[in-house]
Amino acid sequence: MPSSIQTIADGTVTTPQGFSSGATYAGLKTYAEDKLDLGLISSEAPCSAAGVFTTSTIKSPTVTVNQEHLAEGLIRGLVVNAGIANTCVGEPGYKDAQ
Repeated sequence: MPSSIQTIADGTVTTPQGFSSGATYAGLKTYAEDKLDLGLISSEAPCSAAGVFTTSTIKSPTVTVNQEHLAEGLIRGLVVNAGIANTCVGEPGYKDAQ
C-alpha cells in the first residue's frame, strides 16, 4: 500500500475497484430538473472510514448514529442527504436515524 495519498486525474468516488455510487432526487430539497438530494456510495467489501463532526452540544441524532457506526470500525456504505439535519427531534429521531 502506498505511504502517501495519490491523486488520480479525472478520478471519481468509484475509481477505486469495488466501489459504486448513485444519486437521485428524493424530495428533500425544492425540485429542479438537475438537482439530486440523496446519494449512496457502497463498497463490495468492508472498508475503513472516518468522519468530522460538529463540536456543538446540540447535534442531530444522525450525527450520533454515524459516530456509533464509525466506532465499530468498518463500513460498507454511506447514505448522503442534502441539507436535512433533523436536529432536536428526541428519541423518535434517534430511532429513525438508526
